[in-house]
Parts: sequence; structure tokens; C-alpha cells
Amino acid sequence: MKISKFLPLIGIFIFLYLILNLNLLEIWKTLAGLNFYFYICGLIFTVFVILIKTAKWKVLISSYKLACPFAEAMKAWLVGFSLGLITPGKLGDLARSYYLKERIGKSLTTVIVDRIVDIFVLFTLCIIGLGTFAAFYVKDTSLLLLTVILFAVFLGIIFLFSRKEAVSFIMGPFYRRLIPEQHKTKIKGVYNDFYSGLELLLERKMLMFVNLVLTLFSWALTIFYVWIFALALGLNVPYGLLFTVIPIVNLLFILPISFSGLGTRDVTMVFFLAYAGIAPESAIALSLLMLITDYITGIPGFGLWYRNPIKINSRTL
Repeated sequence: MKISKFLPLIGIFIFLYLILNLNLLEIWKTLAGLNFYFYICGLIFTVFVILIKTAKWKVLISSYKLACPFAEAMKAWLVGFSLGLITPGKLGDLARSYYLKERIGKSLTTVIVDRIVDIFVLFTLCIIGLGTFAAFYVKDTSLLLLTVILFAVFLGIIFLFSRKEAVSFIMGPFYRRLIPEQHKTKIKGVYNDFYSGLELLLERKMLMFVNLVLTLFSWALTIFYVWIFALALGLNVPYGLLFTVIPIVNLLFILPISFSGLGTRDVTMVFFLAYAGIAPESAIALSLLMLITDYITGIPGFGLWYRNPIKINSRTL
């Protein structure tokens, strides 16, 4: 029995622990007092975020000069986002690569590079946010130091895996011993396509820069609409504090210990918003509103996936 199958339960247990130790009536009252005018305004900004995130992925797709209309790219992004909600570590997001009319190795490259740029930006915002947090809220730089160390490890891993020879040396024994013979040719083809695609993307420095700028803009807008959601609940959350909280919340999404950030997002919100005088029940209410919004946003993607499910066996690897 694989222990990894039970890792997502950690987030659920964290969530249940918080809920059972808080005043459920206060959480409900906060949610029931939702200002729908502000909430609808926030939802409108989520649409802009979807458009920007599709555009930044489309920039990477264009490096292959594929005939992929914006509408098709957005459909694929929505499917990936929706499946990411119900898979640990948002692994379902990789599914969007299957909807590109291109060999899966190169398609996968665009998704992975897009995710790497996301993580790079989130780490950068996190370091800036924690620096501010340490200066204005707590006189302790341990969280900032930990984030810098993790960022350095992340950059080291990215550098290592950007070197095809190094990866071949590390993964070669696993490939030879664990992969069945009938699958080796296909997997090798995906592997070679991935690195040839990565090499091409890295040569297009201007496209990578545009992707980076759009990524920064998309996360700035994401933080803005979360701030609007806080206003909709009547919470006076400092806008600057959210620059610390939201990057950390989304970095924790990468860990395969929860579904949809359940538990990890909640405990992060409770911890950091407490420094702004926000009650734990109010922080949980905001976290739940973000979760509900994610699933509202995910409805179109689930519908598109239901109409056009992934058929791996019919794709050319």
C-alpha cells in the first residue's frame, strides 16, 4: 500500500481540526453577511485573471508556431485548472497539454515551463512579502530565511533538470529497470521532445520575458480580487499583508497533501491574518469563500472535460 495515496488526507485533517476548534456559527454569520455587489466585482476580476493566464501560456505555445486559437487555449487552461482542483499538488493542471494538437512532449514543456515561471514569481513575491511581514508585524526573520533557502533549493533543482545529460544520468537506471519494454520507445520520444521543446523555449528570451510580465500581472490581480472578497465579508485585511499570504497559500498548493488547498490554505490564512486582528473564524470564512470561488471558476472546465475527456491511448506520444 502506497503511503502517498493518503498524503492528501493531511489537508483534510487540518481543516477538520480547525473547524472543530472554532465557532461554526461565527463562520456562518461572516459568510451570510456577504456583500454580493463586492463579490460579483471580485468574480469579474477572476475572469480577467483567466484571460491573462491563458495569454501567458499562449505566449509559450506560440514559440512552436502552432495553430492554436486563443479560445482553444483557454478551454484547455480551464480543463487543467478544474482537474488541478481535485488532484493533489494540482497535478491535473498538466492535463491541458493533451488538448494541444502537438506531440505530447513539446505540449508538456509549455505547461511545465508555465508552472515553473508561476512558482518563480510566487517565491519572489513571498520573499518580498515575508520581508515586509518581518519588518512590520513580527521581529523575526526565520520565515524569510526559510523561504530564501527553499527558493535557492528550487532554483538548484530547476537548473539541474534543465540539463538533459544530468537528468539522463540520474533517471537512466530507473528507466532501464522499471519501464516495461513495450513503453520505452514512447517514453523516450516524450523525453526527447520535452527537452528539444525546452531548448527552443529558452532560446526565445523575449517570449519568456513576456510570459514573466504577464505572470506578475496575473498574481497582482489575483491578490487584488482576494482583497475585494475580504471587503465583501466586511473584513479589514491590509492589502499589503495579502502579498505575503496569497503567494504562500499558492506555493502550498504544490505540496501533494491536500485537495484544492483544503486545510493548508485555511491554516495559513488563520496564522497570518491574526497579526492584522482578524479572528480565526473570519479568516476561515474568507478561505472558504476563495474555495467556493475556485469551484465556481472550475465549472466551465469540468463541463468541457466531460464533453471532451482525455483519451491518452488515442494521442500520438
